[in-house]
Amino acid sequence: MSAVLLALTPLDAHSPRHLEKAAALARATGMQLRLAYCGTGHNVFDSPLARLEQRARHLRRQFGLVVDTIEEAMVSLEVLRFHANRCALLCLAAEPPGPVPPDTHWLVRALRLHTVPVLVMRTHTPADYHKVLVPVSLRADSAHLLRWAMALAVRAHIDVFHVADLPDVASRARDDADPIVMEHFLRKACVDVHQRMAQLARGLSQPQGALQYAMAHGPVRERILAQQTHHGHGLVVVGSGPRPCWAWPMWRHPLGMSLANDMPVDVLIVPKAPPRSAWMPVRGWRSAT
Repeated sequence: MSAVLLALTPLDAHSPRHLEKAAALARATGMQLRLAYCGTGHNVFDSPLARLEQRARHLRRQFGLVVDTIEEAMVSLEVLRFHANRCALLCLAAEPPGPVPPDTHWLVRALRLHTVPVLVMRTHTPADYHKVLVPVSLRADSAHLLRWAMALAVRAHIDVFHVADLPDVASRARDDADPIVMEHFLRKACVDVHQRMAQLARGLSQPQGALQYAMAHGPVRERILAQQTHHGHGLVVVGSGPRPCWAWPMWRHPLGMSLANDMPVDVLIVPKAPPRSAWMPVRGWRSAT
């Protein structure tokens, strides 16, 4: 059974380009495409589900894909959870700039599920990714992020990026230590971090030349934005952990949501725990065992 890419669409003026990009990605990754309506405005003379089926027929002819539709609107988080648990990847268009009411922000709803990776697409960027940025924390989920990056961008150049807190490492020395000793601690920390980053490539069949490692120090969000701007990545793959309900107001963005709103490129937000889906990205990856 093939994996399913579930694309949410409000069927607005930007939806055709968004759905065509989702179809191109589904064809490149070998997934089936499933469309779901997530809008609110319609009348009795204009059925959004009928228009959604018409768009599915158009995509079948244009891309030669298996495209089906969900015959109910995404009206609640429970409905979204039911259908998201039956797909491998959830795709939605980036929200327009400006304040968005929390009850209509689909990225917030999708992240609350914390069961399926969420791809936030910009309609003006191409679907074939040539450069991918993967910020990693060097924890157990870092290799999982690399697997998703290689699954969505088969022939891309992948930059593994880590924002380190080097002063904390250097402060383990005495406060009155010689500057040469402090510099030694910093250099040793850099070497340790790069060795741990290089270990992430174990088990990858991607050529080593296609993987690059970089490290920076400072605020995580600002450093990631600067790295993407400087190198022009077309896709950013970040992790997202479960958060309590009190941490979800719009003024307390998690890192993945903040990057998805601020970056001009596509952002894939992957749950830190491996998803319960039977499908996992395997292209370009072999088990270390």
